[in-house]
Amino acid sequence: MLNRVRAANMRLVTSLEDAGIRAQPINSGVFSAVKSSSEQSRGDEPLGSPTAVSRRAIDSAIRTGCVPVLSSLGLSDSGQVLRLDVAQATVQLSQLLQPLKVIFLLEERKMVEAKSVQSSKNFIPFLTQEAKGEVQHHNPRFEIAERRPTLVAVKEIVESLAGSSSIFLARAANLIEALLAGTASRQLGERPWVVLRKAREFRVVTSVWQFEDLGAVKSVLRRHWQAQGMANASEAAERFVLCLRNRRFVAYFDKDPMENLAIVFLDSTHSWKADAAMRMPELSVFAISSQGWMDEVAEQLWARVNEDHKSVWGTIHDKDHSLEWWLTKVNGSIRRAPEVIFWCGEPELSHSVEEMLESENLLVAAVAA
Repeated sequence: MLNRVRAANMRLVTSLEDAGIRAQPINSGVFSAVKSSSEQSRGDEPLGSPTAVSRRAIDSAIRTGCVPVLSSLGLSDSGQVLRLDVAQATVQLSQLLQPLKVIFLLEERKMVEAKSVQSSKNFIPFLTQEAKGEVQHHNPRFEIAERRPTLVAVKEIVESLAGSSSIFLARAANLIEALLAGTASRQLGERPWVVLRKAREFRVVTSVWQFEDLGAVKSVLRRHWQAQGMANASEAAERFVLCLRNRRFVAYFDKDPMENLAIVFLDSTHSWKADAAMRMPELSVFAISSQGWMDEVAEQLWARVNEDHKSVWGTIHDKDHSLEWWLTKVNGSIRRAPEVIFWCGEPELSHSVEEMLESENLLVAAVAA
C-alpha cells in the first residue's frame, strides 16, 4: 500500500509536468505520526495518525518554483513509515499553512452537488450532525454522501481557517475550474462545487467620525476608482470623504486592514419619481479588492448590505468587470451608456422606471420636433 501511495504521487507529478507545470514529489519529511491501534490496521498495512507537520520541504519546493505534491505518509519516532488518513493529514496541513483555498476532491459516487448551498452558515450545522451520525437520510438540500472522517475534517478546517479562506468540495473532473474559481466573471451560472467559509464580520458605521482611519477609507476609494480608469482618483477620494460629513449614510467594511468597502446613501441623489415615497437608498460605493473577488467577499458584503437595505439602487460602468455579477443580484437594470443603472427590492420600481423613460422619450421627441 505504501508503494501505491508513492506511485499515485508520482503519477500526479508526471501529469502536472506534462501540462507544463513544474512539480516536486514529497513523500517524507512533512508529517510526524504515531502508529494506530491494531484494530484500525488492516493486515500488515501500517496506519498512523499525524501528530506534527513541518513545512520545510514544502517551502523549499515553492522557492524553486515547483508545486509541492505531498503523499499522505508519516514517520514515527522509531523511523517506521505510516500511511495516514488523508482527511486528518489535510486538517493538520491546513491549520499550519492557513491557505486561501482548500479543495476536497470527492468521487462521483460520493458527491451529489449541493446546488442550493453557498455558505457555511447553513452547511456547518449539517456537517456537525452528519459527522456525528445524526443524519439518517440524505437532506435534499445537502446531498453529499461522503465518509464521516472527511466530513469531520471539512468541519475542523472551516472552523480553524482564517475568514479569507475557502473550502471547495468538488469532483476531480472540476479541479481546474475550482482552482480558477473566484473572479467576478466566474460567479455566473451553475458551479459544480460547494464553497464553504467562515462568515466574515463587517464593521458598520453611520458617521464619518466613526471611521478609525480615514486614510484607509481614502486608500480603498482611490484603488477602486483607479481600477475603473478614473484619472483623478486621489482628488475624488478626498472630495468624497468630505462629502460624507454632510450625508446620511451607512458604511460596511472588513476589519484590520480595510480592503473592502460598501457605502449606502440613505437619501438617494437620484429621484426615480417626483413622489418622495419612491425614493430609495443608493449603493454609492461597492469597492472589492482583487483578492476579495477571489475569496468571494463580494457575496458576503452584498448579503450584509442587502440585510439592512432590501431596496437599493446604484450605477456601474457598462465596461466594469463585475457587471455580469451584478446583473445576477438585482431585480432590474437599464443601460445609459457609459453606465448601467440597477435596482433591487421595490416591485413598484420597475413601473416607475418605465414611466420615467417614457416621459424622457416624450421630452426628447418634443425637442427634436
